[in-house]
Amino acid sequence: MSEYALEHADLSSLGGLKLPHYSGSSSLLAEASRSLRKRVVDLVISADLPLWVPPVIERINEFGALAPNWDTYGGVPVSKANARHALDFLARVMGPDTPLPWIAPLGKGGLQLDWAGDGVELEIVIDGWDSSALIAVDDDEHEVRLGRAIVLFPTLAPRLSDNEALRAS
Repeated sequence: MSEYALEHADLSSLGGLKLPHYSGSSSLLAEASRSLRKRVVDLVISADLPLWVPPVIERINEFGALAPNWDTYGGVPVSKANARHALDFLARVMGPDTPLPWIAPLGKGGLQLDWAGDGVELEIVIDGWDSSALIAVDDDEHEVRLGRAIVLFPTLAPRLSDNEALRAS
């Protein structure tokens, strides 16, 4: 198992947001969100931690460690604010059976979270004020605000497929 920087932590909310699918200790994830330092996210591994958290944080930290101009177009590493925002979004939508998203860095320090499945594609862009969601259901596409995506996510989640790409990378 990967080692994560040891920080005092406990877990049930992220940046003050209650985790709807989590009933463990109340501040590990919130502290992980607040303790963003050299690594984009520092975290203590705990038995109470939702299973999606370690691989997501490991992936976000990889993007936080990117060198300047990583994409040859002036790309910057993922910002702590965007990492925090992505974790806030995930804390609201991830349940015990929700598949992991595919996660990619964006050139301005943001993150893209993607899910796909049975006639459904969900693309979440976390990039400061430019954050948005693109939802495609059976070839019908809609761009919505993140708040609307959070409301719609539970109806889309059963149609999403597990993303092995996140685990393999």
